[in-house]
Amino acid sequence: MINEAEAYSNEIIPKARGAASRLLLEAEAYEAEKVAKAKGETERFDQLLVEYEKAPAITRKRLYLEAREKLFSSTNKVIVDAGQSAPQLYMPLQNPVSHPSVESKSPETELTAEPAAIDKNNGQKSAGNALRPSRSKP
Repeated sequence: MINEAEAYSNEIIPKARGAASRLLLEAEAYEAEKVAKAKGETERFDQLLVEYEKAPAITRKRLYLEAREKLFSSTNKVIVDAGQSAPQLYMPLQNPVSHPSVESKSPETELTAEPAAIDKNNGQKSAGNALRPSRSKP
């Protein structure tokens, strides 16, 4: 019985010491990573502060635009601002929205918008898309 206990002790203690050593090394690596990241962020902030002191309005605008770019870079949605008199379309120009499910093999099947199309309801020319309903009264 005593021999079994000693054998168990000789087996478990080295494993526990190895696990403790591994945890200690992981904690030290985590600390070094966090400290390096914090130093990098501090340096970036210091550089940003220098630029802000030179031109506050431009720096604020640049930060705003960078934040919007970061926010909208992962989306494929199109935002329409209808609060203005004529809706203004905001679209990401670096990666235009594509619809892979709508593919045509021949030009006859493509749907096009013509600037001066004939309105099918009353036969008059309209300045907009032929697919859009007419606003003129019959």
